[in-house]
Amino acid sequence: MNTWKEDVILALENLNGSGNLEDIYTEVERLRPGKLNPTWHSTVRREIETYSSDSMNYNGKEDLFYSVDGKGKGKWGLRDLSSLPSYFLVFQGDTYEEELKLNCLWAPISNKAGNKVHHHSRLLDLKPGDQVIHLKKQSIMAISSVLGRAYNSELPFEFNRQALNGNGMRVDLKITELDEPIPTNEIMGKIHDYLPKKYSPFNKNGSGNQGYLFPINKNVFYTVLNFDMDESYLEPDISSQPSGPSSKRRSVNTRSSAWQDFFKQKLYRLWGHKCLVTGIEDRKLHIGAHIKEYTKSDDKEKIDEYNGLILTPNADKLFEVGLISFSNDGDILISSKLDDVVLEKLGIKKDIKIKFKNEHNKYLEYHREFKFKH
Repeated sequence: MNTWKEDVILALENLNGSGNLEDIYTEVERLRPGKLNPTWHSTVRREIETYSSDSMNYNGKEDLFYSVDGKGKGKWGLRDLSSLPSYFLVFQGDTYEEELKLNCLWAPISNKAGNKVHHHSRLLDLKPGDQVIHLKKQSIMAISSVLGRAYNSELPFEFNRQALNGNGMRVDLKITELDEPIPTNEIMGKIHDYLPKKYSPFNKNGSGNQGYLFPINKNVFYTVLNFDMDESYLEPDISSQPSGPSSKRRSVNTRSSAWQDFFKQKLYRLWGHKCLVTGIEDRKLHIGAHIKEYTKSDDKEKIDEYNGLILTPNADKLFEVGLISFSNDGDILISSKLDDVVLEKLGIKKDIKIKFKNEHNKYLEYHREFKFKH
């Protein structure tokens, strides 16, 4: 089991780096199994104060947490989250097509009455690498990566919205549309417990709250990507003999079509629409394969297009089990454990050359060191 300190850190990561004590309590309670002792709230507060130089109880060692709004306000943040993505959800409605075309989000600095509203001002919280889920008419249409900080921008002329104040803010994005929109009513039951108590994008009935941009945590983001992943099922373990009713079975997870859809769309922009090994262009046969496996990747690496290859199932399997790999220069590496006859039958040629970028190198080096069977 994690220590209390580790669970407070994880809770704040799940809350996009900061949260009120009530939100931190809720997330810690969700993370820790079993019945908690009656004084566990005090334990959480003690851990935060012990590891925060903003507290009189700081131990002078690790300075992990900070007071977001000043001492005594009850809102705490995790100091070192600059390299991790935060997650957001935007309701676009009629502005979806315009913002998709421009690859941006835009919101007025103030409303017609001259007042700032939180769901517009939140554009200022976006930073490069953050991830945004795009909703239109109760369906998730796309996911984007934030390219830069918000900057002042007049209302784009593409927006036919007379009701909007023309002085605004714009954030540039790289938007990846999903082939199949995801109806929010199909995932609401799975994300409900992860939604923030304050400024939640959805109310308790699952309907969208009035507003534009809302914070979510990474649990919501990854639940959306994996919403239609089949439950684990058991298949025979072919390594166990003899076969029969008493033979061993192993747990298998299917790949999420939502995740594959999103990741493949990012890879298509980088590689084009054909398998990098076999050259097959039938998109129904394509797999978005991680170079450094998903389970070993951190949150940034999981969605990094430079950590992926477009492969057909035969090439994907060889790469997954380490029977083929690639040099940084793009030459295919064939394991000594792979028979030439099998290679030929699978349609894999030995003179394959792939044009990798420098950003691929760390992932390729990982695969050669930890996966490839020389």
